Amino acid sequence: MVSDAKLAQSTANKHAKRVRTFFRHAVRARLLNENPAAETKLGGEVNRDRDHYVSRIDANKILKQCDTEWALTFGLCRFAGFRCPSEVIGLQWSDLQWDEKRLRIDSQKTGLRFCPIFPELRSLLDSAWDAAPEGSRYVIGHYRDNTCNLRTQLHRLIERAGMEPWPKTFVNLRASCRTDLEDRFPSHVVDKWLGHSNKVAQKHYLQVTEAHWERAVTELDPTGNNTGTKDGGVMGGVISAATDQSQEIGKVENTVKSVVLSGLDQQGLPQQYPGRGSNPQPSASEADTLSN
Repeated sequence: MVSDAKLAQSTANKHAKRVRTFFRHAVRARLLNENPAAETKLGGEVNRDRDHYVSRIDANKILKQCDTEWALTFGLCRFAGFRCPSEVIGLQWSDLQWDEKRLRIDSQKTGLRFCPIFPELRSLLDSAWDAAPEGSRYVIGHYRDNTCNLRTQLHRLIERAGMEPWPKTFVNLRASCRTDLEDRFPSHVVDKWLGHSNKVAQKHYLQVTEAHWERAVTELDPTGNNTGTKDGGVMGGVISAATDQSQEIGKVENTVKSVVLSGLDQQGLPQQYPGRGSNPQPSASEADTLSN
């Protein structure tokens, strides 16, 4: 049966690469003489058109619509980058290291890792702990049935908060977390906390946010130079005279010449050895003084 559904370009590329791999194995098994797809050039498998950054303001609106467990489920994904559902429903109370303020994550995909109990999570965890039945093993007690559709339920909460559900619902929560942490901590640190490499993060997770654009047009140069002011810089596409390179170089050269000719150093003090070629020597009178 042939489906009329249109595939995204990235999905079509992925299927085509699988077909090419299938033919390559057939050639190795001597079922085919050559790979008919060997010379086929295919594009990438990543579709960044479905990226969506969930701001902290929007996250707080959604949290207000959640019960205790759903608030923690959402918080683990948005503020700690948990994979959902595997890492969320796999978290046990014994994985919470309260004294060290760490979470132990035994991921089915990437193995064991640890991440901080971020301040945004602490109150959510405290509320869930108080509401948990005595002797509970798992932090998230509900929604453990494979028939539960967490995405559909989260979409309802998003709509209740007055927003439109975004694509890749949980993946974009993880991506939003990674984007925020990348602005605050070194990449190798965030890699350890979230359980993927920087290469994967750049390919799938990191996003450009409105906050990045706002900072770019409002914040000063971290070196302290305020471009676009009367002290120099580009204004209206014209380089001001204060930053004309040739004039600045000329000023420096004139200053150096005047210092050398006057026999003064840059602080205006007499030089002990006025410049005389490449190997300055003391004058006769200075030599007599030094010999005495």
